[in-house]
Amino acid sequence: MGVKDLLLNKGWAGRTISRAETADRVNPILRELTVLMHTYDAAVRSLDAEALPGLTGSMKVLRGDLGHLAETVYSAGGTAYTGTDLEPDDFTMSGTVTEIGQALVKAEERFATLVAAEKEVEHHIRTRAVFENVARHSSERLKLARDLVRR
Repeated sequence: MGVKDLLLNKGWAGRTISRAETADRVNPILRELTVLMHTYDAAVRSLDAEALPGLTGSMKVLRGDLGHLAETVYSAGGTAYTGTDLEPDDFTMSGTVTEIGQALVKAEERFATLVAAEKEVEHHIRTRAVFENVARHSSERLKLARDLVRR
């Protein structure tokens, strides 16, 4: 939390990035979250539902985050990444529950790193809030994936 955050609480002062820059910065994260969604879907296809407790709810939240990020791009006047270049069947997982869990941890950590880097950017307040929620949800999914590895 920076000095501006402490002094101004939820308000903001100073320069923020432009709307075009917002769209340019959010779209790669939107793409990575789409890849992550397909990765989780492949894990669900590979394992039975009992092996992935809590994942159903997390997937609904992940899809909601996709919508929030896309809306952020649209609000900035951009065209949101849709994932039409990705084929769900191109994402496959095989192996034990632990191996699949390790793959999910690696993918989730890569995504969390991308989102964390956006904290350094002077985004608009609403965009910052969206990234905070996306980061929190990523952390929750990461905990679920790490639980798979510990089994």
